[in-house]
Formats: sequence, C-alpha cells, structure tokens
Amino acid sequence: MLNADLVQPGQIEELKGILLAHKGPCSTYLHVKIPLRTETIIPLGDPFSVAPSDELLLRIERLFGDRVAIFR
Repeated sequence: MLNADLVQPGQIEELKGILLAHKGPCSTYLHVKIPLRTETIIPLGDPFSVAPSDELLLRIERLFGDRVAIFR
C-alpha cells in the first residue's frame, strides 16, 4: 500500500519502468491510501502485468520501502 502523502511524482514514473521491465502474466494493482480520508485499489491493466520475482520485489521495496509489494 502506498501512502499518497509520501509518494513523489518521480517514484510513479520509476514504478512504471520497473513494471514494464518485468512483463509477465500476473495482473497488477496499485493500493493507495490517503491517511485519515480514503483508500482505493487501482487495477493497472494488461500493459503492466508482471512476472513475480525476487528482483521485482527488491526493486519496488528499494523505491517505496519494505512491505510495499505483495504477491498473491
């Protein structure tokens, strides 16, 4: 889950590049929370489907911090 108050525009662009570099069959969703107001889950669609891997998880965690990416 991403805290919308802490995410920088450049991080979203970098996330886009990470997802595109790990193309695969698994759908992706962006879970965004605006503290004390709301949260939503946004399906990112087929262009951002990924192949789950340790490298993908590591790159996302480096970008946003531990426990941000969850594979199901």
